[in-house]
Amino acid sequence: MSSEPPIDRDAVWHRLRELTDARKSIVPAWVEHKSDAGEVYFYNAETQASVWEKPAELQTAGEIVLAESTWKEYKDPEGRVYFHDATSGKTAWDPPESLLELKALIEEFNASRTDPNSAPVNGAAGRRAVSEDGSVNEESNASSATPTADRISRTSPERGEVLAKESTPAREPTEERQMDVFAIKDINGIDKKEAAEAFRKFLDEKNVPSNINWENCVKIIQSDKRFDVWKKFSDRKQAFNQYKIQKQKQEKEDQRKRQEKAREMFEKMLLATDKISYSTPYRDADRVFATDKVWRGVAERERESLYEDVMIVVEKREKEQAEKDRDESMEKLCDILNNLHEVTYRTTWVECQKYLAECSAFMSDPVVKKINKLDALKVFMDHIIKLEKEHDEEVRNEKRQRKRAHRKHREAYQVLLDELSRQGIISSMAKWKAVFPIIRNDNRFLNMQEQFGSNALDLFKLYVKDLQNRYTTDLDMVLTIIKAQSFAITSKTEFSDFLRVLHKDDRCLALDRGNIKMAFDALRATAMQEDKGREEELRRAQEKEARQKEALEKAFTQMLKDSKMTFAATDKWLSVHDKFAGKSAYQAIRDEEDRIRLFHAYVAKGQTVSSGSSGEKDKSSRKKSKRDKERKEKEKERDKEKDREKERNSDRRKRQASPPAEEESSKGSRSHHRKRPATPSDDEEVADSKSLPKKKKRHHRSPEASRDKERSRRRDEPARRDDKERGSSKRGVDKVVEAKAEKLAQELSEDELENQRKLLMKQLGKILSDEMAKAENADILFFSEIESYIENLALHQLEDIGNLRWFNQHEMLEKLNLQALCEVKMRKEEVVCDRFLFFEKASLLVEILVAQSIWTKKVFPHILTFMRQTSQAFPTYMVLFHTVTAASLLETLTYSESFCQALDDSAMDLIEFCHICIGDQIERKQKGKTINNPSKAPHKTNESVSPIEQLISQKEDIDLILSAKSVGILCHLAQHVSSLNLSVTTRMCDHHDLPVFLVGLLEHSPWTFQQGGRTWKFLDGEWREIPEADRFLLTQTEGQLWIALHQSLLNPDMIKKYYLNDFRKNRLLRVTSLMNEVLLDQLPVLADLQRMAGVYTTDNIDPILPQPAKCACCGHPAKSRCSGCKMEWYCRRECQVKQWSKHKASCAGLSEQL
Repeated sequence: MSSEPPIDRDAVWHRLRELTDARKSIVPAWVEHKSDAGEVYFYNAETQASVWEKPAELQTAGEIVLAESTWKEYKDPEGRVYFHDATSGKTAWDPPESLLELKALIEEFNASRTDPNSAPVNGAAGRRAVSEDGSVNEESNASSATPTADRISRTSPERGEVLAKESTPAREPTEERQMDVFAIKDINGIDKKEAAEAFRKFLDEKNVPSNINWENCVKIIQSDKRFDVWKKFSDRKQAFNQYKIQKQKQEKEDQRKRQEKAREMFEKMLLATDKISYSTPYRDADRVFATDKVWRGVAERERESLYEDVMIVVEKREKEQAEKDRDESMEKLCDILNNLHEVTYRTTWVECQKYLAECSAFMSDPVVKKINKLDALKVFMDHIIKLEKEHDEEVRNEKRQRKRAHRKHREAYQVLLDELSRQGIISSMAKWKAVFPIIRNDNRFLNMQEQFGSNALDLFKLYVKDLQNRYTTDLDMVLTIIKAQSFAITSKTEFSDFLRVLHKDDRCLALDRGNIKMAFDALRATAMQEDKGREEELRRAQEKEARQKEALEKAFTQMLKDSKMTFAATDKWLSVHDKFAGKSAYQAIRDEEDRIRLFHAYVAKGQTVSSGSSGEKDKSSRKKSKRDKERKEKEKERDKEKDREKERNSDRRKRQASPPAEEESSKGSRSHHRKRPATPSDDEEVADSKSLPKKKKRHHRSPEASRDKERSRRRDEPARRDDKERGSSKRGVDKVVEAKAEKLAQELSEDELENQRKLLMKQLGKILSDEMAKAENADILFFSEIESYIENLALHQLEDIGNLRWFNQHEMLEKLNLQALCEVKMRKEEVVCDRFLFFEKASLLVEILVAQSIWTKKVFPHILTFMRQTSQAFPTYMVLFHTVTAASLLETLTYSESFCQALDDSAMDLIEFCHICIGDQIERKQKGKTINNPSKAPHKTNESVSPIEQLISQKEDIDLILSAKSVGILCHLAQHVSSLNLSVTTRMCDHHDLPVFLVGLLEHSPWTFQQGGRTWKFLDGEWREIPEADRFLLTQTEGQLWIALHQSLLNPDMIKKYYLNDFRKNRLLRVTSLMNEVLLDQLPVLADLQRMAGVYTTDNIDPILPQPAKCACCGHPAKSRCSGCKMEWYCRRECQVKQWSKHKASCAGLSEQL
């Protein structure tokens, strides 16, 4: 038997564990039963089958492994057990060593499963496992040198004795020990303590387990003939119990030592192995060391906790080593950069990588080449910051020296000006063209040409300005001198006479000659003004006297007229003056001659009128009728204008009419009122009021409302006055356009009406541009019209869209849109935007836009199914085009930061609308659908296309225009992101990811179409073919896209809320492929965007530093990095928390620089 090869213990152990784990999930259908004869059989309830042999499902893992062995156990007819090897054909009475070893290993495995604290150790003898009730377990662990209880119980006493002898380990001969221990025949005759000690030694020699009961113990030791001696020992059971206690203590101590040694070996093995790292999970480690004796030497229950403890030590050791290596590599790289003279403060990271690749010190040092990418970038940034500080210090020193030299040059030039002033060349009235020829060759002047800042001309002007500032002091001195000389200046005084008087006093030598001339001019102008004042007073007095006299004469004439007396040419004043003597008009005229003159003039005037010729009467009557006609036409025109004004403001007048005084006073100013939506009954009342006689309405208003109206009237008075001045030209433009529109509507067919409408709009724009060229302040609407239109804006329900009131509002929005464009293009006061803010209608405009888009999505498809007549196409098109009008008006108004701020939360709805419009066009292009193929005519003739198909084509054009308008709106919102709510900014950054969205639009623009080497772009509402030379010229939409991207990435308010992760960075870096010199020439501001893309591009470092990002704390491969500086990488949250105390200061500095 000794020639048989030993079994593979590791393979058997692994097989036993697999079978045990597999049988945990098996629910056997077999049940054990006994027949009437007492024989055991097995029954399957599912298949209703019965067998005598034990099924495989009920067999334990040990039984299955024994069944797989080549040695099988059999019994002869006499009941004796023998063993047979089916492979070699050998037969033996004694069990082979391989089979015994296999059974021992099975019992050892069962013991490790039964007792969690015990573990199999190669080469160590196991112990017999006994159940709680004291019975021996058939699969219990036992020593390979000791027969199992099962074997002893099944064999005869003689056979058991032989087996016990064969399986007993090599010890001293048992016979000698029996003679020594049991020399006394009567065991009760010796000392009980000695007998108990001897019995315990006997039990220990038989290797009786500590957890066995007395009955099973007797079964084990009864085969030994020495047991007959102990049958007479009355205290053998008590000695057995003491043996058990002592044995258990010894086993626990042995187990503790064994576990301690196993743990020590376990820790040494884990610390020395390179198969795993500290981040390896326990399950992976268990698979790696499944066959390792040291690994299996630790119980599974404490193995995992011990493994975690050891991994913490390993982790700490590796982190310390990684930190040490990191610091060492960073220091070496810093030294290399200090020795690289090619690296300056202007060197970029890409250039530095090239220098490092050419540096032998860097390429030959393995420690430096293992440095992390971000660590290398951090060292580079620190080095550049140090170089920048050194350069800044040098620049400051240079500037300091240059500033000192420039100061000396200015002081010398100031001395030159003082010399010229003393010579009388420079005065407060001196001119540069007169002084320049004198100083042009002076070195003090030439030195001023070599420096920046204030030049020689600036200093000359300042010097003259100082002289002019002395004018007040010089004027006081001049007045003092002429007063002392008793000289009076008149309008006829000459300057030479004035100088002669001043030179009599020595104090005039300190005066500037230019100030003297200015003082003389001022004094003579004052004298001339006084002369004119006296003349004006005299003239006013004369005029006043003449007016008083004329009034008295008119009163006297009126007195004669009121007397109703008829005077003849022969009547004398003396005959009638007594009749008027008591009148005040008579008494007011003191001179009698004047009374006579006025009387005769009155009599003469009456005769002239009565004796006039009929021809003169006809001529005067014609002139009078002509004047009356002109006056009536003007009055009629004014009445029409008043009626139109009343119709526009009818709702506002109704709102202001006669509320209770208390209620009116509580409402406050009219800016807080809200207009009630107009109803059909309101329109009827207005129509009825036109037909009724006009009556003067009396409105009862509170004092506050009256004052508000008065203030509003005064504020709007200048605008209304301008409206009246521009009224005639404005009405002329309206009449021309309306006449042409009416004529076209009658003559043209439906399919041509849209093209003619565009032509009319162009003509309207030309007429308006001509009018604007004539009058700089020309507008589309009057101020009062703008105010009325905006105040009357209302949100219509879906069922009301397309009715008469809706079309009236559409016309108002069209005019407001044109007016807003006019104001922005001419850089005038934005009245439309101001009125929208005043009436708080910004959000309402967004609601109108959203309602129109809902109508287009929900209602328009149903309208197409019911359209049968051509006349329905154009009204439907007008409803569709209303969305473009509202979007265009919003694009113009969002140019104002105040309007964006007034949008409040409605800005989110506006952003959603813009993204939907643009997204629809992107999806359409990705599906390969072209919108009105630009290679063909945009609109076909009526003979080939039905009105419904043409309407669908026009709707596609409208969708494309809306997407372009949406880009403009997003561009303006990105510019004014600081004025938007936090929720709006968050939606732009996180939900829609605006920068990535814009980059996608630049890559796949829906407003550009290429086919067959030809390029079309969507401009001004239609597709236009672009020549090859102009292919890179930006359209308005493309320019707005680039500006929006620039604002969203470089706006400080946007950067704070936009987290730049790896995905976003990779997406945004695609923009570098779209930037070229032609683009930068058109939009130079994009140079900042190009520089930012260069900073975030670190791909060029890969050939030098190919290692992936590693955790700054532990050095393990990392996937996340610091959200502040984007420089430090971490593998998990715990590492970031541990590293934060070291990284906090550098993170703050890097964040500010970035």
